[in-house]
Amino acid sequence: MVKQGMFVSDPDMEQLEVTVSELLVATAEQSDALVDESVTQVLRILRERLGMDVVFVAEFDGDEHVIRQVANPEGLQVHAPGEVRPLEQTWCHHVVEGRLPRLIPDTRSHPAVKTAPDVKETIGAFMTTPITLPGQGNYGTLCTYSFTPHDELGERQLSALEQAASHIAKVVIRRRSG
Repeated sequence: MVKQGMFVSDPDMEQLEVTVSELLVATAEQSDALVDESVTQVLRILRERLGMDVVFVAEFDGDEHVIRQVANPEGLQVHAPGEVRPLEQTWCHHVVEGRLPRLIPDTRSHPAVKTAPDVKETIGAFMTTPITLPGQGNYGTLCTYSFTPHDELGERQLSALEQAASHIAKVVIRRRSG
């Protein structure tokens, strides 16, 4: 698991955004397997550089929350691709609906968490952003969390997550159109 205080500096955060962009753009003309692997690599890089334990892409499919790709901590499988939960019982959905904030550095002290659905994981810090497909609406979310609080988590990290979600949306669009 990632230790608290391992967040990257601002110059490193800029490099993170460049790395994410390059990985996803480089696979634009590749097979689905390579595209999937590039997104998985991006999730691993986000997990490490943001100092979080888990990062995943979830699709909202009707009333279901389906994990499409995930980067778990080394040696621990918290989530698996294809994992399905009722959408209404996920924090991701509550963020999209405006019932939870997109960034919660310490879930123990945030009042909105008291009304959030119970989850099986221990979540200490949480951050998510919608993945929006142009002309098609919300695909789902790019979500990350750690098992411990991270008071250092802020707008800069959320911005990096938003950038990655934007690039992942482009990958989803390319896959759907070709």
